[in-house]
Amino acid sequence: MIVCVVVFNPDVKKGVKSFLDKGGVVSQFITAKKLGGKLSLGVFSNLLKQINAKVKQDLYRVSLPNFKNAMVIGVDLIMNGSSKLIGCCATSSQTLTQCYTRLYKQKMPRVDEAKKAEYPGKSRREVQELLTTFERADILKGFVNDAMGNYQKNTKSLPEKIIIYRDGMGGPTMTAKVQEHEVKVITDLLENTSPGYKPKILYCLVDRNIQHRVFVKSGQDCLNPGNGTVIDSAVVEVQGDTLFDFYMIPHKATVATAQPVLYKSVYNTTGMTKDQFETSTYHLCYNYFNFAGPIKVPMVCMYAHKICTYAQENKCVPSVGLSSYLHFL
Repeated sequence: MIVCVVVFNPDVKKGVKSFLDKGGVVSQFITAKKLGGKLSLGVFSNLLKQINAKVKQDLYRVSLPNFKNAMVIGVDLIMNGSSKLIGCCATSSQTLTQCYTRLYKQKMPRVDEAKKAEYPGKSRREVQELLTTFERADILKGFVNDAMGNYQKNTKSLPEKIIIYRDGMGGPTMTAKVQEHEVKVITDLLENTSPGYKPKILYCLVDRNIQHRVFVKSGQDCLNPGNGTVIDSAVVEVQGDTLFDFYMIPHKATVATAQPVLYKSVYNTTGMTKDQFETSTYHLCYNYFNFAGPIKVPMVCMYAHKICTYAQENKCVPSVGLSSYLHFL
């Protein structure tokens, strides 16, 4: 059944969207401006693709041999007033096309004198950052546990590999706390899911807020590097076989200068080489259903980010009943 609602006042959209979300109803909006402009087959083709993706159909599939029987998880955070919105996305099919998504709200903890006294020698800010990290790790632990159950329900098996892309960490101090505490909490959970089950895990930190710029010199000109450019030696901090860093520019920058994304493997028991992980990460940037070409980060990171901005724009927390749908595209 399809219900068509014509809204004359664009400001009403948020209320309608929030109402539908609470009822667990997938919806698609199109503006009068788009319909009133020059109509082309491309406009309606993209609309149908978006609807198709929202009702759990695959638009296309990318073959990733190194991610076979894997569950890929993406996490991102955005500010929302005095709180944070945490978007989480995990693949729920062996083709890495269907996803399970959840949104969580986290208020910054208040640190009184009694709480500060529990951490002698630390400033109020340091204590707040620690408490934030502990609470955030518990939120992600709950999501990963639910995502594992959802994957098993859909595929009738548990994943052999679990790849986690952790975006939205914040500044250097919060990144260090994520690496010290959160990674251990999540990897311990996964390695003790059930007796005899030992998945291979790769935990990768993703940093989009990079100030470095990369150029290709061609004669006397300096040009943006081509899409798929990877830098994994000399200027990176870690160059090992298991734990490593690399910069990647998966897309072709046509405006201004290309901004690379930094990937940092901080926990790796998968046996994947650096080249294999770089190649798989690059191809995941082509697996985002809302855009035909490559995006800056793997699609699970973008879906995690998208559900955050969607909730912020529409002032709603999506219903758990919509978790298995890409309803926010």
